[in-house]
Amino acid sequence: MLSLSLGRVLRALSVTVALVLVVHVFLQLLRFDFVGKDVLRLVFDVDDESSLPTFLAAALLTACGALAWWLSRLERLPRPGWLVLALVFVLAGVDEVAAIHEELNEPLRDALDLEGRLRFAWVLVGGVVAAVVAGLFLRPFLALPGALRARLALGAALFLLGALGMETVGSRLYVPGGPQTSPYLLVAAAEEALEFAGALVWLGALGGRLRDLASPPTLTLEG
Repeated sequence: MLSLSLGRVLRALSVTVALVLVVHVFLQLLRFDFVGKDVLRLVFDVDDESSLPTFLAAALLTACGALAWWLSRLERLPRPGWLVLALVFVLAGVDEVAAIHEELNEPLRDALDLEGRLRFAWVLVGGVVAAVVAGLFLRPFLALPGALRARLALGAALFLLGALGMETVGSRLYVPGGPQTSPYLLVAAAEEALEFAGALVWLGALGGRLRDLASPPTLTLEG
């Protein structure tokens, strides 16, 4: 039997996320040069799809998907249930790395004549997708215990505030083809911090539910 402390895992992940974001901000705002700084910037750049923060975010969302899949084997909810939610988490993780949503920016700007007003136009589609997912999962969501609902809702609020809210703010600060200003870099860091926070809250909520349902346990989640 494998035994893990859920609290310790979440604390370790939280510290890792905080360190990654602090290094990103430090390197981006650094005013002097040293050997290897540009390479480190790319490694820790939250705006780069091949960076450490991006892969870490994708891993957290995929872990949420794995826990939701596990829950689908332990708890039957009204449709679409845990299994489809697991797929949503995994697709969100894939999109973190592949940045498929960014391919929508130019077509949407052209179609809606948004040039100069909303550079990251994908947030319009993102808002619609978020509303559709919320509508689909309303019945299974209401079937869950109140404390679990509150944590899942908090995770969604944090994640969407970062992914859609901060992205909209950053869209007004972004400088096409040039070095980015300090305000934009700080907004980008805030966006990732909120997304990470949402994913960590989800991970804790799903892990806690798994701990409560797993009997007899093959995985013990303490704390």
